Amino acid sequence: MKTTAYWVTGTLVLVIAGAGMAAAHSAPGKGRGGEHGAAIFEMFDSNGDGRVTQAEMDALRAERFAEADANSDGLLSAEEMAAFAEARRAERDANRRSQRIGRMIDHLDKDEDGMISLEEISAEGPARMFERLDSNEDGAITREEAEAARGAMRERRGKDHAGRGHGDGEHRRGTPWLLRAN
Repeated sequence: MKTTAYWVTGTLVLVIAGAGMAAAHSAPGKGRGGEHGAAIFEMFDSNGDGRVTQAEMDALRAERFAEADANSDGLLSAEEMAAFAEARRAERDANRRSQRIGRMIDHLDKDEDGMISLEEISAEGPARMFERLDSNEDGAITREEAEAARGAMRERRGKDHAGRGHGDGEHRRGTPWLLRAN
């Protein structure tokens, strides 16, 4: 029983720490490095006094445990832990998606009405993009031209996104959102 308790406690600590780090990482204006660590510190510093006490850490741990303990029996099953981790992941994903959409609107919304019109999207340069992709200037983009453009983009970035696809061999990064199949 003691081994199980240690295992559950250790796993919960990892889940809480991971959720906290991920939440801090996805917080607006927080990035890697010092800001990331500062965001984690702020999460634990519940009273904002610039110091984290054992009581604050205990309170956060108890709060997260209660969130994960769906049936309120004071014990965490593997199913509850998995559900808690999945809920936190879904929350992070929703926050990231919302931030990404907000940045897109900020970039495209030229009349600053909070919405994107076809004119605003069209003004962003699809014609330029088409011209870049249509390397032989025949008025059509072949798969080979699209792949060549994707390879050139990877080279310009200095990154290879191989292995980070979306299950079908296609890589979404670098593909304009309007042209994505899904």
